[in-house]
Amino acid sequence: MNTVANSADTQAPLQVWYSRCPVPTPFAVALKLGWLQHALEAQDAPGRYEWCSLGDSRDERIRAAHYTHAHVDVFRHGGNIPPIWARAHGADTRLIGISWVTMRQQVQVLADSGIRSPADLKGKRLLIQRNDNDVIDYWRASTLRTYEAALHSAGLSLDDVQWVEQTSQVGARHKPGDALSPDGSLWTNLRSQARRRELLLPLVRGEVDAIATQAHYGVEFEGLIDARTIFDRSLAEDPAERVNNDTPDVLTVSGRLLRERPEIVQTVLRQLLRARDWAGSHRTEVVQLMAQEFKTSEALVDASWGEDLTSGLDLDLTPRKVAAIQSQHDFLLRQGFIDQAFDLAEWIDESPLLEAQRAHAAAQAVTN
Repeated sequence: MNTVANSADTQAPLQVWYSRCPVPTPFAVALKLGWLQHALEAQDAPGRYEWCSLGDSRDERIRAAHYTHAHVDVFRHGGNIPPIWARAHGADTRLIGISWVTMRQQVQVLADSGIRSPADLKGKRLLIQRNDNDVIDYWRASTLRTYEAALHSAGLSLDDVQWVEQTSQVGARHKPGDALSPDGSLWTNLRSQARRRELLLPLVRGEVDAIATQAHYGVEFEGLIDARTIFDRSLAEDPAERVNNDTPDVLTVSGRLLRERPEIVQTVLRQLLRARDWAGSHRTEVVQLMAQEFKTSEALVDASWGEDLTSGLDLDLTPRKVAAIQSQHDFLLRQGFIDQAFDLAEWIDESPLLEAQRAHAAAQAVTN
């Protein structure tokens, strides 16, 4: 697929691709409100750009760019593990923004298990999933980090428990004939339901003693099966102790797009800053939009994220957030999810966001 207009066909639109995880980000808010599409349509001459979702494609090479960034001219806002993996494998990307909405990371057991704290996990059977079809098994890495933190809190290590391996069927690959998500997300409703089943069934069948959950799943399981949460990493007093795949989320862009079409990057960034401001005074609407994004109820969204749902949508590159990404990079290297370190400073480009912030502030000053 030719993604850039050439001299022989100057009328062909430039296809600008995007992808996002089903998590609270200013990108998700701006996308749901239609602002990103409208802003690009208004950029220069009408029809010059075509705004395309990776999730709308049935070409697995294109869909996989959510994890690999191998397709050109892609924006991605979401979990940090795939972009770190992609950069470690030589992807031409730049990290241009970080948002921080703390995601729940819970270890759960059955109410009658007799397990009351992480200390009781010693010698117990913990569910760990493996997906061999994905280039980066981000769910396994995220689960492992949650378990590691829980065990560490009790003076234990990953060697002090029994691991029950489960081969997950919830991966990035789209089977022929599968329905696409109507909102362009890679996460269909069926895929989300399959994740719930894979987590719950081993626990209720007694095949494992504990599971690790993320996002709204843990809150949902507390209601569905009276699951007991014995550890919640998102409650750590030090934000640095909460770092995992979606805490924080990163905004990355293809290097070529940033070099050759910086005006597009500016257009997108300014809409994200606009979405951040709007969310601050429209929490009810944000809850509704995120319930659509997560394919769950508004009550679960509200209970799972609380006030952080809107207060955490700021986009910046503060030292605290950069240190969190460095922490994740180091964890993935230590656990063998990436086999080569890279310089985070060389990955980050602060200039696009700084320019967008100045333009956004100037526009706000005129409006006010």
